Amino acid sequence: MQLLISGRNFKIGEELREHVDRRLQFALGKFDREIERIEVGLTDINGPRGGIDKQCRIVARMRTLGTVIVEDADEDFYAVVSRAADRIGRSVGRALDRRRTVKNSRRRQAQAETLEPEEEPEEEPEEV
Repeated sequence: MQLLISGRNFKIGEELREHVDRRLQFALGKFDREIERIEVGLTDINGPRGGIDKQCRIVARMRTLGTVIVEDADEDFYAVVSRAADRIGRSVGRALDRRRTVKNSRRRQAQAETLEPEEEPEEEPEEV
């Protein structure tokens, strides 16, 4: 899994970079084989004015499922990264569960179609 972190309107410090890496490893580590690349975009919308202006956008490019995207905003980069990482972990897990469910239902349907129904034995007349 390749991790790309970018920042707009501010410089990303080493502590924040390590926090992003740690949170995403925790949230997505078990899906490592399914994920090709993670792109994290951090933006400080208002600059030094403050407020709920720290935005985090995480894009998970999956090997077989396409793309899963999560966006969140908060007053603090550490909080927004933590929340967005948790959300992307749940979203990727749901996407993989849906894929498994569809595969299993298709497999069961194919097996049911290939099985021939057993012939019912002829009933013998009852003796009175």
